[in-house]
Amino acid sequence: MNFSEFMKALSFLFRYPDDMYRLEIEKFEFNAKNLNLYEYLKEFTAYYRGKSTLDLQEYYVDIFDLTPQNSLCMLDHMRLNNSQKGHELVKIKSLYNEFGFSPKNNELPDYIPLFIEFLSCVEKEFALKLLNKYKLAFQNLYSRLFESKSPYYSLFEILLDKEALDELL
Repeated sequence: MNFSEFMKALSFLFRYPDDMYRLEIEKFEFNAKNLNLYEYLKEFTAYYRGKSTLDLQEYYVDIFDLTPQNSLCMLDHMRLNNSQKGHELVKIKSLYNEFGFSPKNNELPDYIPLFIEFLSCVEKEFALKLLNKYKLAFQNLYSRLFESKSPYYSLFEILLDKEALDELL
């Protein structure tokens, strides 16, 4: 599994769980077993195995949609004022356009699953620079999710481990 494939699969894990979610997670887990990053996925995959799709959906809504401090819009975690946030959203959208990345839904450009999917479309070195640029958002979410014992913390832990990501081809 190369960097691009890994990031594409990881972006899926951040999305709202549906019936296809289980199949994709099992496929991802199978393909990632030989990677150092697999250690981060163990707790998350153990959690999803023990839950029904409805339970996964309820938890996702509770942890991300109904808890504003866990918003999946990364700029919400960057300590920016409204003007700075607006400017940064425009920059991210321009970046997507520059690389020919056109989101299918009307999601905000800083929506984390969308951003990670974009990272799967660019060179690894550039993707790692972008991850570093928005590292504060990922650190803040990681901390809150870890404190609340949410299995989603491990997905953010992956984004923060530059060395492990760098090992992917």
